Amino acid sequence: MVQLFMAKPGAAISCGQSLQTTQDRQTACGCLKTAASHYTNLKPDAASQLPTKCGVSIGVPISPTVDCREIH
Repeated sequence: MVQLFMAKPGAAISCGQSLQTTQDRQTACGCLKTAASHYTNLKPDAASQLPTKCGVSIGVPISPTVDCREIH
């Protein structure tokens, strides 16, 4: 499951259960894109490196500008 934890304590957005299919990954991508767009000071390079720094692979980019239709 992909979760984004917001600045508010205890707040999380669930962006998907398992990302096994293209549709799963595209749905999670849309969720992450929406969440990323809520941060006006988001640093794209830092956001994209977050999974790697946490030692996980989520299979979709974290970016407010990604074209989720390109995720397969």
